[in-house]
Amino acid sequence: GRGQMSINHIELIPFYILSLLYFINKKSAYSLFISISIFAILFKTDAYYGFFSGIFSIVLFLFYKKEPFIEKIKSSVVYYLFLVATAILLNFNFFVSQLYLFNHAQAVRTGRNSIAKNELTNILYYFSPSSVSLMYNYLGGLGSLLYISTLEIALLGLLLIKNNRELVSFSLCFLLGVLLSSYIPNLYWVNLLYFHYFGMFRGVGRIILPTYLFLGLIVSISISEFEKSDVYKKTNKIAAFSCFFLLSAVILLSSLNIDPTWTRRTNFLQIAKLYEPIKNNKNIHVVATYPMTINGLASGCPQTYQLVGQIIHNKSLACGASPFSQDSINFYRSISDINHKLTIPILSRNRIDTIFISNNIIDNEKQINERLKKDSRLTYVGRYTQPKDNAYLSTNDLSRDVSIYQIKEVVDKNKHAIPLITTDSNEYLKFTKINPYKYIITINKLKDNTLLIFNSPFSEKWEIFPGDLAELNDIHLLSKSSDFNNSHIKLNGYANAWKINTRYIKEHFKSNDYKINPDKSISINLMIYFKPHSLNYIGNVISAVTAGFLTIILLVLIIKKRYTLAILISLYSTL
Repeated sequence: GRGQMSINHIELIPFYILSLLYFINKKSAYSLFISISIFAILFKTDAYYGFFSGIFSIVLFLFYKKEPFIEKIKSSVVYYLFLVATAILLNFNFFVSQLYLFNHAQAVRTGRNSIAKNELTNILYYFSPSSVSLMYNYLGGLGSLLYISTLEIALLGLLLIKNNRELVSFSLCFLLGVLLSSYIPNLYWVNLLYFHYFGMFRGVGRIILPTYLFLGLIVSISISEFEKSDVYKKTNKIAAFSCFFLLSAVILLSSLNIDPTWTRRTNFLQIAKLYEPIKNNKNIHVVATYPMTINGLASGCPQTYQLVGQIIHNKSLACGASPFSQDSINFYRSISDINHKLTIPILSRNRIDTIFISNNIIDNEKQINERLKKDSRLTYVGRYTQPKDNAYLSTNDLSRDVSIYQIKEVVDKNKHAIPLITTDSNEYLKFTKINPYKYIITINKLKDNTLLIFNSPFSEKWEIFPGDLAELNDIHLLSKSSDFNNSHIKLNGYANAWKINTRYIKEHFKSNDYKINPDKSISINLMIYFKPHSLNYIGNVISAVTAGFLTIILLVLIIKKRYTLAILISLYSTL
């Protein structure tokens, strides 16, 4: 899950730092090519680590090598021009997919509803032993001292070693990483400045991993310098080696987690079965889950089991993500309390048809269920349970007892519209999902004007085109304009809807785009398409061409300069 994503390809970070130092020392075309290529690959595997490594590279340019300042500026300008160009070309699909951020409304909805301080940690958080670590459990305060032995060695190195630019530059990188990830009152303005300009990369908790790299380099330099000292030369080598070996073992053991729940796994197949009644009920389109706030969260953010159900069964989830704008916050607040007398009318007005109660998590579940069952506006669907995982109790286990209700008024309204739900298929509507950005619809026997509802988060970029265009190239769709743009509206505060006017179709569409039936009704094929994917397709092509071009250059350089097999293997592993 998130833990694995957060350490995704961290092995590329030292490869990049090493290639950067190689360029700073050599200043050759070959070293430039190697460094910018590894950075582009690092950015492609994890944009966060690429960006953070880029920040540290500025410090290394300024302090790693002793040379005239003007020379540093010249070489850094050339380096970053090529670095940015290569990173953009190899990651063109990524940058294209971020273009929506230039739309203020879209950017607000994808941002985080928090301040910089909420993203930062205590300055010693990453250097304090966990209460469930082996050392803390058995050695207490002594375990804490051993846990931070790397910091102690680094501090000794800084105090005792003089005139070592590597040590200074790596120490500055380490301090920068701590600063960007920690809350330090007197330096908080630095964090505010960073979050203002680089809010997209606000997951600063990840910056601690490359920060640990620089701490490791500081410790390595400190030990290496100690080996050159007269004190070490007079020391028993076996005793010194044993001391270092023991210290390394202690550092590893100090972070060994002994919490037994870390090795337990949740059976998500059982959790998914909770949603079968929702999956099989074609009258269910939009679900409000209660409680909407769990474990003291400040916004409507459902737990994993709710998100899993939404993904598997394609049912829209009301307040299914943390709200990012004031409008969505207000909407969340208006429906978050199932006990409030106005909640059900608001759900009904916004066409939310289903109420999902997690009985083991919500307070006063017995009273709530008794009241909802007696409510004449609701239909009681049933109560469903799944067994807990063996010998393990988690929030996911607590969720496995649910009650489901439907709002009668909304269910009745939905019968008079055409809801695009992947489980629906009847004589009037055939709905085929080609992929997440392209859907083919066939509407039969259309006599009157109707509303076509697409229960996907609203975006102006969803467009409808006449005809079955599933095989049409995405690039060709980039130049096509929709005939239904003027009828595209936001429904229920989140969904897409189009007003389908039979008269408009007859007057503006080509005769081969639709068919008039004997009863004067219309049958028509339509395609719903997410337009930005055309740009994403172009981005994929450019990224692929760039990757091929870089590979060719690399092979030519290796063959021409006859570099060793070791270099070839290391570069191949990096790629």
